[in-house]
Formats: sequence, C-alpha cells, structure tokens
Amino acid sequence: MVKKIIIAIVVIILVAIIGVFSWYNLSLGAVNKNDTETKTIEIEMGTGSAGIARILKHNDLIKSEVAFKIYVKLNGISNFQAGKYTLNKSMDIKQITDILQTG
Repeated sequence: MVKKIIIAIVVIILVAIIGVFSWYNLSLGAVNKNDTETKTIEIEMGTGSAGIARILKHNDLIKSEVAFKIYVKLNGISNFQAGKYTLNKSMDIKQITDILQTG
C-alpha cells in the first residue's frame, strides 16, 4: 500500500515537472509566427526586466511575463538598453532579448 502511494506521488511529480517544462518552452516561442506587423515600443532608462516584460506582454509581443523573466534570469541577461524598438509577434523571446540588448 505504501509503495503504491509513493509510486503515485512520484508519477504526479514527474507529470508536473514535464508540464512546467512544456509550458516554459511553449512560452518562449513567438506569439504568432505568421504575424509580421510591426509594433514600436519604448523602453525607458532604468526599466528592469519585470517592467520590460509588462511592456512586451501589454503589446502582445510575448506569451508570458513570467517565462520572459525566467529566461532573462537563467541566461544572465541584464544589459537591456533604453530606446525605441520595432518588434513583431513573429519574434521569439531570444530574438526580442537580443534586439533589446543592442540599443
């Protein structure tokens, strides 16, 4: 009986881990690979990654603020530049963060 409970708990944990990784990977992708209509956003001096995530999500350029912040943290990205940027929904998070670091 105890062995069955332990197995069930392990299975539930594994399913949860797989679900989180799947969500994260899907969230890193483009909002719409076929939508190349551009949007211009402005990043003010001193805006941190949470503020940038809000701006991007508000403009429907990323799927998830949380996934953006996790990506930035895991990849050690901290050198975003203030300025105006032209982006579109066909860009994934890597493309967007690369652009936002160039100024």
